[in-house]
Amino acid sequence: MTTNSMVKRLFWGLVFLPMANSGWSSSLDADLVRVHYDLELTSYCGLTTDQAQRGFHEFVNHVMTSRNLNQNDLEQARMQAWKDVYHEWQNRGLGGFRGWCKNEGHEAVERLEAGIQFNIE
Repeated sequence: MTTNSMVKRLFWGLVFLPMANSGWSSSLDADLVRVHYDLELTSYCGLTTDQAQRGFHEFVNHVMTSRNLNQNDLEQARMQAWKDVYHEWQNRGLGGFRGWCKNEGHEAVERLEAGIQFNIE
């Protein structure tokens, strides 16, 4: 095997391996994952409000209906969001979650409180 072919194999392995192991399915609805992520984040940070919960349910119901998604889609999105939040929390290190909650946590509350106006950036 030549050096060039080894480099190509390494390159393609590095490109496709993360996608294969990420848990993301091409059928996962990104907005549904994001809204669940935001709810998990606000819950972890102690920032969840009644209005945020109402907005969450409003958005989820809207997405489920308008995109013709089923309960399995919902569960997959919820599981992926939980994994993503947990992974991010682990990456923050001891005390690092404070900035996460202060910044991203408050932004998540604002998005959730917006309900169906929830906008993915």
